[in-house]
Amino acid sequence: MEGIEAKLKEKQMSINLADAQSTAGGLSGFMQRAWRPLIGMSCALALLFEYVIKPFLLFFLATFHIETLPLPELDMGMLMPLVMSLLGMGALRTYEKQKGLTK
Repeated sequence: MEGIEAKLKEKQMSINLADAQSTAGGLSGFMQRAWRPLIGMSCALALLFEYVIKPFLLFFLATFHIETLPLPELDMGMLMPLVMSLLGMGALRTYEKQKGLTK
């Protein structure tokens, strides 16, 4: 079983290497380079809305006695693991750079 897992890990590493070395142009190249920042910005906007904008908006609406439909609720139980994994990957990348393991 360990031999199969080692082969799978080796294959995944070669896929990751090919992905990192790709210089594809056009829309596919842009999407290949931009998907991680897009996910990061999406998470940042969701956190900004849930913890900054929404509380201020609720305060404003309550202060001026404005009744409105309930504001949308974001499922932070699904969002937070994604945010934490992105932050963990960023920390791992920083560690690798500091140790000189990558460029």
